[in-house]
Amino acid sequence: MLVAVTVIVFGGASDLAGQTSGPTVIGASIVPAERVAAIVRELPRERAVDSLHALYAAAGYLAPVVVVSGDSVVLSDGPRYRLAAPVFSPDSLAALVRLGGFDESPYVGNPFSPGRVTELLDAVVVALAARGYPLAVARLGDLTIDDSAATAAPTIAIETGERVLVGEIDVEGNTETDRGLIIAAVAVRRGTPFNDDLARQVRARLERLDLFAEVAEPQLYRTDSGGYGILVRVVEGTPNTFDGILGYQPPDRPGEQGSLTGHLNFALRNPFGDGRRFAVRFERSKPSQMLEVRYGEPWVFRLPIDIEVGFRQRQEIASIALPSYVQRSFTLDGSYGFLDAWSVRLGGSYDETLPELDTLRPCENQLLSSSSLGTSIGIVFDTRTNPINPVSGALLSTSVAIGSKSIRSTTDCSAELLGDAGFRQRIVADLDAFMSLGGALVVAASVHGGEIRGNFLEESDLFRIGGQSTVRGYREDEFRASRRVWGNLETRVLLSRTSFAALFVDGGYASRPEDVLRRVDAQEYWLLGYGVAAQIESPLGLIRFSFALSRDDSFDTGKVFVGLVNRF
Repeated sequence: MLVAVTVIVFGGASDLAGQTSGPTVIGASIVPAERVAAIVRELPRERAVDSLHALYAAAGYLAPVVVVSGDSVVLSDGPRYRLAAPVFSPDSLAALVRLGGFDESPYVGNPFSPGRVTELLDAVVVALAARGYPLAVARLGDLTIDDSAATAAPTIAIETGERVLVGEIDVEGNTETDRGLIIAAVAVRRGTPFNDDLARQVRARLERLDLFAEVAEPQLYRTDSGGYGILVRVVEGTPNTFDGILGYQPPDRPGEQGSLTGHLNFALRNPFGDGRRFAVRFERSKPSQMLEVRYGEPWVFRLPIDIEVGFRQRQEIASIALPSYVQRSFTLDGSYGFLDAWSVRLGGSYDETLPELDTLRPCENQLLSSSSLGTSIGIVFDTRTNPINPVSGALLSTSVAIGSKSIRSTTDCSAELLGDAGFRQRIVADLDAFMSLGGALVVAASVHGGEIRGNFLEESDLFRIGGQSTVRGYREDEFRASRRVWGNLETRVLLSRTSFAALFVDGGYASRPEDVLRRVDAQEYWLLGYGVAAQIESPLGLIRFSFALSRDDSFDTGKVFVGLVNRF
């Protein structure tokens, strides 16, 4: 390293009286006087001067004046030098380095230091690795000093080494999952430059399949032909689940009896090693019960296309306000993944509401037999590190559904309540974000919103809010609303890759418009819940537990929620 410095060393006795413990230091500002004195006292003069030069250079002062005379040291800092734009050798590689994403702005113009030069060299190596040269080496070839401008321009000598292109993909550990599915999900074409970012992307893509208990970082290896391949190692998970859970829901008011709740869940995920999904879910909670069947076909034709069909039936028992009714829904959705984290979803649905015929009820307490046909479009952005127990990243999901509702009822109420059809629009947006606080601590926050618009909204058309999946502290689906917004905030302690314990606070707002025909006033609900939660891996699957209190609850009236995490 060539630096322009001035060093003057004098011998002889000190002309400063009273110096008994060490040299007197004059002009020290960059290096503390005590340290200067210690260096001069403990080292031979030439080594002491070299050591002081190194300390000044580390701070960016390449031309200090150091005068050691007897028992005194006089220092003059000189100008602080700054790093000038680097020069690459050979210069033909400059364009390649910049194509790899190299940015010199964090270094050029800042004070010179050996540490900053090392960071500059590391950035060059990272840029070359991004272009498929993971064996590249960057060294400091020279340092050109310009005393008039107080700058230091490094010359960086580059050896790229062999370019590493992926020629093949090998898979280990897949005892059940089809090898072709894994290679399709890896989504790496032959001839793709290998780098650390590619390895991280491959691992994230396989983890998003949610089929494996563990996915190792892909490893680079030499092929028999002298090329390169990547080895993907996986450990099969336990994607199939079957469980039944029984719970208790306390009474709404003193003097009433509580009710038993529960669910039965059966899920096959990856039954033939090709990632297919099949699930049946049955739930019972006062005053309703629900049956749901879903089937999913991923990676159709080994493309990032996912097809899903579903059937749901909800049965509500009669109440003072409404008769009993059955609501059925048939859905067909398809999604296409692009740019790793993004996917677009298109879907269609057919819904029907079949109320019990009760001619003794007035029209305002009737539901109409109806059917709805709709179509939807949505966008999903997912950067979560782990879809089941994320440490960082975000999930954004939005959808808009448009359709029409036809009345099939033959009672006199159909003419009184509505004509032939009603327009429907449904808008939904969900955002989940996760941030690691270090160690096992993770903050999970989410915001959700939705609105249903139409010229005639019946009870069966409305959103449901309250319970395990929305605002804890309230009974499951306790409120009905045409507009709802809620959020969750959890501080989690990770127990394993899939398990955690947490403290949470939930809050929400819901409203429904006035229904003049049914003599129902406009209503608003402000909800607040808090408590403890846990997610535990079990032989039955991932179980989510929550104990929650609303703002009006005491400990005795708290709500207990137990359910299986939906991994469909």
